[in-house]
Amino acid sequence: MPASAEHEVDDRANALTIQPDRVDQDRIIAFSHFIEAIERGRPATGQKSRACVLTGPNEEQMPIPPQVFDIMRTAAEILKGGSSVRIVSLDRDLTTQEAADMLNMSRQHLVRLLEEGEIAFTRTGTHRRIRMQDVLAFKQKRAVVRRRALRELTILGEEIGGPDHFPDGGKG
Repeated sequence: MPASAEHEVDDRANALTIQPDRVDQDRIIAFSHFIEAIERGRPATGQKSRACVLTGPNEEQMPIPPQVFDIMRTAAEILKGGSSVRIVSLDRDLTTQEAADMLNMSRQHLVRLLEEGEIAFTRTGTHRRIRMQDVLAFKQKRAVVRRRALRELTILGEEIGGPDHFPDGGKG
């Protein structure tokens, strides 16, 4: 990786974080466009696609597995927009603080959810550990519940006449 890109490998956490530097932005955008061109050139689903290959320093070539190509495409798209990317193993165990940060809530609220059985966890001594995939599953379930509640509120608002029905125009 070029010296201008900030990246951090956390072997203990089985994670890689990449933060693009402005110097890399042109190359990242070009790479993203290159991947998009590869995608456009692939045959329709159900047909055999041509494999992409990685060429090493001694001209040796290795086919890029489709799963790795998907990671590269997604990472390039995110980095192209100037955002950082973090690749983390789904099997990784998180601390309560890491999980709370991912869910954008306080650690105390997360602990309450754990104790209520909303999210599975294990104990390592006195410490609680939550699997990454359990945190992501809870986050997805919470998003579905929020969207449903928003739809119901929208319908209810339309039934009672919308914001014009209230004396303050629905602002307070």
